[in-house]
Amino acid sequence: MGEQAEMLGLRRSTEIKGKYVDLVVYVAKRNRRTFLSGVVKCPFTNKEFKLYVTPHTDQVRPGFIQHLSGFNEHIIRTKEYGQWLVIRVEPYSRNSFHRRRYFVCVKCGYKSTRLVDALLHLITVHGFLTKLP
Repeated sequence: MGEQAEMLGLRRSTEIKGKYVDLVVYVAKRNRRTFLSGVVKCPFTNKEFKLYVTPHTDQVRPGFIQHLSGFNEHIIRTKEYGQWLVIRVEPYSRNSFHRRRYFVCVKCGYKSTRLVDALLHLITVHGFLTKLP
């Protein structure tokens, strides 16, 4: 995906290698969103998940789609992830009926609407999947 990603507007940022992960971090040139590509192995069930990015070209402004291969559902179903990551549903704004799902870091309270951002935070700041558990 390396050269093709460069042409489409993704810039390769870093590589993350650890006990349970082998990932490449890409950053979109346009809006600075992060995307992950590689393999994540669950430390609790030994199941492997392939994360990858595809271009989304059928819209006015081209973008990218992050594919998680069922990793997000696996995190929700596996209770051991509750020591690291919690999913909270909160109102979009005060007195609003619209709700938004947030992925919240249990260790420090970091909150994001994207699982990729929360996972990247856990890996880089707290050593999740690289050194721990």
